[in-house]
Amino acid sequence: MITYIRVKFSKTSLPLLIDYWFSNMDNTSHTYEPAWWLPNPHLQTLYPFLFKKPQEISFISEVFELPDGDFIESIWTSKNNAPTIILLHGLQGSVNSHYINSLLYRIQNETNWNACLLHFRGCSGESNRLERQYHSGDTEDIKFICNLIKQRNPQAPIALVGFSLGGNILLKLFGELKQSNLASTGVAVCPPFDLHQTATAIQQGIGKLYEQMFLQDIKKMYSKKVRSGRASESLLKELNSVSSLIDLDRKVTAPLHGFDSLEEYYNDSSSCNYLPFIKKPTLIIAAKNDPIVNYHKIPEPHEISPHVQLEVYEHGGHIGFMSGPPHAPYYWLDQRILAHLATYIPLDILEIN
Repeated sequence: MITYIRVKFSKTSLPLLIDYWFSNMDNTSHTYEPAWWLPNPHLQTLYPFLFKKPQEISFISEVFELPDGDFIESIWTSKNNAPTIILLHGLQGSVNSHYINSLLYRIQNETNWNACLLHFRGCSGESNRLERQYHSGDTEDIKFICNLIKQRNPQAPIALVGFSLGGNILLKLFGELKQSNLASTGVAVCPPFDLHQTATAIQQGIGKLYEQMFLQDIKKMYSKKVRSGRASESLLKELNSVSSLIDLDRKVTAPLHGFDSLEEYYNDSSSCNYLPFIKKPTLIIAAKNDPIVNYHKIPEPHEISPHVQLEVYEHGGHIGFMSGPPHAPYYWLDQRILAHLATYIPLDILEIN
């Protein structure tokens, strides 16, 4: 039996289709041209963080109740019975993160997909109920919610896009799922491969500034939890004694989430240990000059599943990837993500005869 698929293109999908067609007409489909006026990795990283104008997005929120009594708040764009793109933010990220806002906007306005941002525990602005938070290998919450979404509409494809810490979680999840039909494809942007290597490297030079920024935000989050009665004073005291991300993971993250040691946490959670087992088409995008995630050691081809496409660029910073002239800067990353997703997820309503 032959199944014929007719695709109905709407005007909202046309801009994405143009991007996709033109990007695949020649060998430049995966070429990133860095903005010449952002000459170093810190400018490439900080420019979109500081200056990228937030786009207006209409969305609805949904709270997912978790099996252990905690919750995760999600943000949805609303298109019924459509493929769903699930977004996973980075460390201390949220719907307000520039890369999340930008991708939500383009999915909402240029495709017929649903987009769903899953806030990790405690990142939605409201303290989560339990003392535990989230960590770099925390796949169980995401797996649980993906299953719920799939049960609601079994025929609608699901794809995942993860950024930084969220990218590490995505890769670990795909390695655990292997051939599961829970998701059709995924994109991991600037994920750490080796958590210990990354936590060590960020302590060097100007990387220490990024590290302290993350630590201050995490401590502020826990202070809020203590005031709400959802975390203990002793935990906050322990947290306030840490001065590095490695300290944080040794004294707080590992014991709080059931790991016997820092080494066990890093070994269990680092995505490099799951790359050989991924069975779904997965794109990884990274920049060698990333000032936050260390890419001095890139996985070799024999260390990666043939289903994984690894694109490592010389420039781009950490979730930066700005292109274009100063008067018309362009966030190339969205185009690359959407082009990959469009290869595996139908762009518009499909009619099967």
